[in-house]
Amino acid sequence: MPTLQYLLERPALLGQARRQAAAHADPAQFDALVREALRFVPISPSRFRQTPQEYALPKGRPHATTSPPGTNVPALTQSALFDEKGLDNPERFPPGRNRCPYRNFGYGAPECLGKYVGMGMIPEIGSDCPMAKSYELTWAAPS
Repeated sequence: MPTLQYLLERPALLGQARRQAAAHADPAQFDALVREALRFVPISPSRFRQTPQEYALPKGRPHATTSPPGTNVPALTQSALFDEKGLDNPERFPPGRNRCPYRNFGYGAPECLGKYVGMGMIPEIGSDCPMAKSYELTWAAPS
């Protein structure tokens, strides 16, 4: 799970996650930490969508490219999760950030049907896994 890898590579965040999981006092704090980690390491950094009609990108620009209906285009989720127009200080890691920027499960009509199950289960799994306990874990990048 890339989110666990992200925390394992950052001892201060891992320590914070462990303390919050061990305390079991306020699960919302641990959930906020996991949601913010998911912003840095999204479930899917991009998705493909099909254009329902002819569409030009970037719209209104001289270098716009027009795609015919039915064209597969990538929706770049990860770059949207760091868009300065939607987030203050997107490079910072503040758990408890307003939930609006979390688009890991899509938004609008193509929103994932499992969003609410996933947003409940992902932090729960994380709080119950070894990274939340006192085991010594490290991350070794594949060679």
